Amino acid sequence: MSTNSRRRLLTLFHSRVFGLGWGLAALVVGISLPLGIDYRAQGAISVFCFAIVLWLTKPLPLSVVSVASVTLLVALGVTETFADAAAGFATRLVFFMFLLLVLGQAITKVDIDTYVASRLLSSSSTPRRSFWLLARDILVLSLFMPSGIARTVTFVPIVEQLGEQYGLEPTDPFQSSSFLLLGQLNPIASLMIMTGGGMAILSSEIIRTATPLTWLEWFLFMTPPVVIVYVLGALTISRLFRIDDDTSPRVGESAGVDHRIAATSTHDGDDDASDMRHSFTREQRLVGGVMAATILLWALGSILGLSSIVPPLLAVCFLAAPRIDIITTDDVRAVNWDILLLFGGVFSLTKVMESTGAISALVDVLVRVVPIQLLSQPAAVVAILGFVFAVRLFFSTASACLAATLPVTLSLSAVVGVDPLWLALSAVIVAGSTTLLPFHLPTVLLITEDHTTPTTTDVLALGVANLVFAAVAITLAWTFYWPLLG
Repeated sequence: MSTNSRRRLLTLFHSRVFGLGWGLAALVVGISLPLGIDYRAQGAISVFCFAIVLWLTKPLPLSVVSVASVTLLVALGVTETFADAAAGFATRLVFFMFLLLVLGQAITKVDIDTYVASRLLSSSSTPRRSFWLLARDILVLSLFMPSGIARTVTFVPIVEQLGEQYGLEPTDPFQSSSFLLLGQLNPIASLMIMTGGGMAILSSEIIRTATPLTWLEWFLFMTPPVVIVYVLGALTISRLFRIDDDTSPRVGESAGVDHRIAATSTHDGDDDASDMRHSFTREQRLVGGVMAATILLWALGSILGLSSIVPPLLAVCFLAAPRIDIITTDDVRAVNWDILLLFGGVFSLTKVMESTGAISALVDVLVRVVPIQLLSQPAAVVAILGFVFAVRLFFSTASACLAATLPVTLSLSAVVGVDPLWLALSAVIVAGSTTLLPFHLPTVLLITEDHTTPTTTDVLALGVANLVFAAVAITLAWTFYWPLLG
């Protein structure tokens, strides 16, 4: 082995040992410190910190850390049974993610992603133009396809195909910027409608316990501030990565891209669409039709109350049915089980923190530290939204954070003397815009664990920017827009 190879291995070893040491230190210190709260709650917080450090430094496989964290909850007496500790593995989102990953396999398998990528290309296309077309399509599709995770899984292979068509490296700014768009900004777009995924649905139900709120009112109140955050975030991404505006699509099979996308990249208009229709295979027509039906069911289901997991379940069952056989056992085996176990671990820790009172204890501390009743009205609003942000840092999903903080926020609105609807919707925007680390959002985890870019630093930079944009959007809404709505 060469000297350079030994040096690289030694560096890797020390970095992994460093991460493991910090994780164990967080666990030991967390358990030992006299925090004055229930032991089970303190233990849950300690194991949570241990897992976060190891997930970020990655001294062990992500799935191993998830299983180890769940086991620690039982070993330390935080939960009585392993079933209680591992409850997160049985959550709807884990099974929802599994179904979407399988559908993603089917889309890639029959080259539907190649076709959709061609829609974002023409003879005059550049990576920058394709990025903005992608940003536009995501924003529009969020009105009809409520799940941000579903949109991410659908568009990731499309971005990969676009990168190949342009002849770009996996770490090229176009790839990084597009993945950040799908991971961090894409879920924010879902907040435009009350039925736009779990966060909006949960929030609207909690808000309606305190003040009347219709689907149309949610749309009118939320769309302008959400669009502001989304557009400013997309502009920030394009500035951070300086997406190339000169490269043209590579044409021909020699570029390593399917000949069908190469053909469409040099045509425009009806002839282009006609060429693609004539080249469709039976499998492509089936998968394309199933995905269109799935999106339609999501749109109708969001109005009729149909669970968002039903459309992809029906789609997977149909594509795996006898005589169809597009989804096979090999496709199921190819699913990223590491990321599914990671999600299960994250949700398990979140559930245990809720059940042991760890989150309530943190909320009580934050409320006691900030004397809201003594502040001016603007300062009090800022303090309440800062409280939502602080609690959000401990949750892997905004929905779980809002379940814990929205009731408190609504009750504090009376103390401060502000409109409870305005304050609650502001809290939703803050929670939805807070993604400082990959674990804060399932879509970001999905991207960062399967691709070398974007990095944790990229996620943090855009997360900070999104919080600033959220503050700007909320301020403008309170000052100019929401008063017009009454």
